[in-house]
Parts: sequence; C-alpha cells; structure tokens
Amino acid sequence: LIVVRGIIAAGRHGEARDIVRQFAQFEQEGTIPNMIRGDDTDNRDTSDAPLWLLRVADELAAAMGREAVLEMDCGGRPLIAVLRSIVLSIISGTPNGMGMDAASGLVFSPSHFTWMDTNHPAGTPRQGYPIEIQALWQAGLAFMGRVDDARQRKRWQDLAAQVRQSILALFWNPDLGYLC
Repeated sequence: LIVVRGIIAAGRHGEARDIVRQFAQFEQEGTIPNMIRGDDTDNRDTSDAPLWLLRVADELAAAMGREAVLEMDCGGRPLIAVLRSIVLSIISGTPNGMGMDAASGLVFSPSHFTWMDTNHPAGTPRQGYPIEIQALWQAGLAFMGRVDDARQRKRWQDLAAQVRQSILALFWNPDLGYLC
C-alpha cells in the first residue's frame, strides 16, 4: 500500500483502485493482511497496513473523486464502511494487539508490526507508539473527519486534534527542532 501512493501520483488510478479494493475486501476487525498470497490472508501482523489503507484512500479520493472511491464495492461493503471499521476497531482494540490509548489518542503497536517488519526477536522491536504510526493515524482520522457521514465527522476531527496535540507534547524535541 505504500507503493500505491506512487501509482496514484503516476496517474494509474485504475490500478491503484484495484489494489485498494483487493486489500479492503479482507478487512476484519480493523486488520487487513500484510500481504496476500492467493487465498492466504492470515498474515495480519501489521499496524501500518490498515493506516496506509486510510492514507491511500484519501489520496485516491482526491484523484478520482470522493464518491467514486468511498462508495466502491469492497467485498459487499462500500470502502467508507471498511475505513470506518478500521478506525472503530483500532479505538476499541484489534485482535492482533493494536489499540488506542484513550488518554492520548495514540495507537499502540506490537513489537514487529510496523513497516520495518523487524521479525522480533531477531531485530530491534518497534513495540509501543512509533511516531510514523501516530502520523498515519492522525492523517487517517483527519481524512475521516472530512469524508465520513455527518454523525461521525466531529468525533474524528476531535480525535485527530487530540492525536496531533499528543504527538507535539510527547514527540517534539525543542532542542533538536523536530519530532523524535
């Protein structure tokens, strides 16, 4: 899904749409497969994949039109329903261990679930609250705050603002002038 951003930028919107649809149809309780191998979608040890799905849906909607993207059928559900399921499941906690800390709004990631796929314990674990996960989460919430139905928008906007504030409070290093 990270590569889909380049596919969208290259103007290959149909291909990007097909990839988004393929991954979105396998969403379950806020998780999507890290990779799809034929009928095997069991590898859900990822915290960034569902967040990347939100990100590329945002960019694809900007390129192709909001309604065309958010209403596309993804295994019997419109994409917007899949995206809402991801957000709601992360808030309440996913079966694979992702979950939102209510006090900060930040997302907890198990040890090897980030884009780095560290294969813990062989590599350095990324367990906790990696900044890139928080950035994707905040961007996804901001997107949902613009596109979800009117009943939900304010909730996502408020949560996105809480996450942004937590990122600045907990990750900003004033001595260095950047997020850590």
